[in-house]
Amino acid sequence: MAVPIVLPITEFTKSAIETSPSGAVALIDKDGHALGVLKNPEVYPNRKEEIVSRCFGAIDPGHPYIAHVYSGGNYLLGGEVEVFEPIRYRDGLDKWRLTPKELYTNFKAKGADVVFAFQTRNPTHAGHAYLMRTGRERLVAAGYQNPVLWLSPLGGWTKSDDVPLDVRVTQHQAVLDERMLDPDWTVMGIWPAPMITPAPRRFSFTQQVVAPLERPSLLLDAMLLVLRAPQKPHGTPTMTCMTPIMPALLFKCRLCLKMPAWLCFHSTNSTTIKQITK
Repeated sequence: MAVPIVLPITEFTKSAIETSPSGAVALIDKDGHALGVLKNPEVYPNRKEEIVSRCFGAIDPGHPYIAHVYSGGNYLLGGEVEVFEPIRYRDGLDKWRLTPKELYTNFKAKGADVVFAFQTRNPTHAGHAYLMRTGRERLVAAGYQNPVLWLSPLGGWTKSDDVPLDVRVTQHQAVLDERMLDPDWTVMGIWPAPMITPAPRRFSFTQQVVAPLERPSLLLDAMLLVLRAPQKPHGTPTMTCMTPIMPALLFKCRLCLKMPAWLCFHSTNSTTIKQITK
């Protein structure tokens, strides 16, 4: 199911748009600063039950994103958006909020012949770093000369008990400074999308893909399937995606039997992680 990019609106806003002769809607931030204009507005009914059931496979008001959908107005607004200038949050993190063009400029500056990405709403731990390094090694083995990583912390809405974005970005930078990930082949850029919390539809997919796998090493192979790029390198960087699609609990430490493996005290270096995942 394709998910359109729309804004939830109320009956009052719908009426104001439909009775306005301008044929456009001003887009402003919480402080009243004009960000852009939405032209040729279109208004649709907000079929909340259909959206949440198709996207998540559940209708549960206790699910944080489902609750977020239900809290919106009864209508959805779409149209052609013209942005006046890059969106700035002025929270000290804007230098990591890169546009697609800025990302490509960074990739080319590092001489990338392929780009792979890792996106998470959590701090980067030893297990994450190991997967990213292993992913790069596999791309090199596949014939690429200089794979570049897009390290992409989730910058949109998250749960109230999640680690705040500024803390996560600072921790990601520390991982780069300590060279757990090499800054020479890593570009950090915040992904501005909101968190989509797992639900039965995602877990159904996870069970079908992951449950048959018995060894963590095979599980690692499954995670990297979406990472592998075309067989022959190309001049233009190729965007591929490396996204964890399975619960971390499937990784058991072979030394102390703790689950998930990378939360135990053995997971302080990549050598132990390799032992764990064999």
